[in-house]
Amino acid sequence: MLLTRLYLSINYTKSSNTTQEFEDILDENPFLKRSFDKQFITGLNYSFTYNGMVDALKKHQFYFNTTVDVAGNSLSLFGKDNENGRKEFLGLEYAQYAKVDADIRYHFNFGKEQLIATRLFAGYGYAYGNSDLMPYVKQYTHYT
Repeated sequence: MLLTRLYLSINYTKSSNTTQEFEDILDENPFLKRSFDKQFITGLNYSFTYNGMVDALKKHQFYFNTTVDVAGNSLSLFGKDNENGRKEFLGLEYAQYAKVDADIRYHFNFGKEQLIATRLFAGYGYAYGNSDLMPYVKQYTHYT
């Protein structure tokens, strides 16, 4: 099964209801604090998915998904410089970045109820133009 999607994404990020402990951590790390700034995040997203895992009886099953996310370019046409040297739209700074990732999965069925499952996920994000770094909500995270 193949699926492709192209869509417009519009986000507004703002930290609220933070604790003093959280604010202290941000004050100690200006780089981290910058990733939590309130800002617009608008852009185009393209996703391509191949899902060969719909037939559970197949011996070899493949899944592949890739996503491309490019933000901020359309707003740069309307942005105005602020006192920090960054551009704003409707009084808020906006993010500019490009991000691409791929999710690859393979299942090998070797018994009626037994399989070996593998997965590889890789991604890269690059902030440019109006952004020094990726917005926190768009960064890759690792959970253990």
